[in-house]
Amino acid sequence: MKKWLMSMIMLILVFSLMPIMASAQPAPPLTDLQFVGITSDGDDYEWYDVPNNQTNIDYTASGSEVVVAIYVEGTTRGSSPWMRSRGENIHPQTYEPFPRRYLSGPDRIIYGHIRYVAMPIEAVADNETGTSGMITAQAMDYYGPLTYLYAHLNFHIDPREK
Repeated sequence: MKKWLMSMIMLILVFSLMPIMASAQPAPPLTDLQFVGITSDGDDYEWYDVPNNQTNIDYTASGSEVVVAIYVEGTTRGSSPWMRSRGENIHPQTYEPFPRRYLSGPDRIIYGHIRYVAMPIEAVADNETGTSGMITAQAMDYYGPLTYLYAHLNFHIDPREK
């Protein structure tokens, strides 16, 4: 009995001194990028829901600022998605007015997020008429090699409010 008790104590001691190892699942690769909402200060920030994967929407922005909600599924590198308009980099003119909203499944594993990006309306307005807006979001996959996804959004701008 004494030997059995000693062996049990030794076994407990050995297992209690072993390092506990935990492993996390790898971050998911970037698989989807799309605009899911848009608003402007001229509309008192009332959100317009962008239909799934639509690029041309029947929304008219007004005021001096446009805010978009971007659905990102997967893990991006750096501060992406970056914002562009008509080929111009407008990312330095943007800011995040709300914190990112992380999305998780029933297993509580995060698979993506909604990112909110605000920008001046004149940064996305057509230079000739000023009645249309165009935004492109560009995101780079965390895992690379240089894998990018793009989302485009075209909308109207009320020229009287500019």
